[in-house]
Amino acid sequence: MSLPELMIQRLDKMPRVRARTPLPTRVLGVLKSISYSRQTRINAVSDVRIMSRMKPVYVDSSSLLAPKDSFIIYKDVHVFEYGTKSLYHAKYIYDLRKPGSALVKQSIGNVAKHVRVIFPTRGYYELDVEYPVTKPENVTCKSEIMWRMRGDSQTKTYALGLFDPSLKPVGEYPVPDADNAELTLSYTWEDKNFIYPTPIPSGLNITDMKVEYVSGWCFFKGGYYKDPSMNNQVRLSWTLKNNMGKTIKVVHWGVPVSVLYEDGLHVSQVNVSVSVPTQTIMSGSSVGYFFTINLPTWAYGHVCVAHAVRVFEDSMITYAGGPCFQFTVGRLRLP
Repeated sequence: MSLPELMIQRLDKMPRVRARTPLPTRVLGVLKSISYSRQTRINAVSDVRIMSRMKPVYVDSSSLLAPKDSFIIYKDVHVFEYGTKSLYHAKYIYDLRKPGSALVKQSIGNVAKHVRVIFPTRGYYELDVEYPVTKPENVTCKSEIMWRMRGDSQTKTYALGLFDPSLKPVGEYPVPDADNAELTLSYTWEDKNFIYPTPIPSGLNITDMKVEYVSGWCFFKGGYYKDPSMNNQVRLSWTLKNNMGKTIKVVHWGVPVSVLYEDGLHVSQVNVSVSVPTQTIMSGSSVGYFFTINLPTWAYGHVCVAHAVRVFEDSMITYAGGPCFQFTVGRLRLP
């Protein structure tokens, strides 16, 4: 049994959930990064300096850098791909007329470097500390220089998040208040549009389902990632045309949303409740369907959405099914 077959066979048994829930649905804008040499400078959430330019040594500047196109800014959080190597860069000034040494301490998170630097007259020193982004966090960066008993320091905090493309693990099965089932054979996944079941009766034309990501989503490098703190809304639309030579009646059946787990066998699914009127369509005419739903909070990874209808001709069912859309849903992990 395939995933679409399971969806249609168990549609009447699926728990019904509301199409929408009363959560805020606005999308915050994504800011463009600023070019900085071969890296991009990242803005700090907070910046604390303890310094005076009258000091003999001081921190001139510090910033967190990352490769271009490796992150975006979402809700004031810099969201990265897992394992992206960022650099905490700082420049130190030795403003004395005689050469000398000073101790430089620089850290980001749990990674630190301590360097004893021999400075020339009125010289400077630059240091980088590499930090891989592997979890969502507010990371603290500190740069400090000490000469004898005098010195300067700077502390900054950066909000870092992750794009998580992982599939839904079997450890989360089953989902409460959902129809949970297991396929007999592992289902081979592919992001695609298709009609199920086929063949479709001659003269009945069903278009592919168009899916628009309305709110609660972030797009990055060809993938869509859901913000768990928001309603993740998608707008579904498609058209049915009657060229069967007779008047038909089309009755809404359901909007199943199924999630296939990472093993390709386990499935959790619900029937999203939407208001769709029954349509009587004369031969040569068509009807368009257009509505918005929220994905369940537990739906991520391999997700399939369908709109199933029953088509009646002379009070007899001639078709039961409709367009399906399989897509991969990632998650944003924010601090």
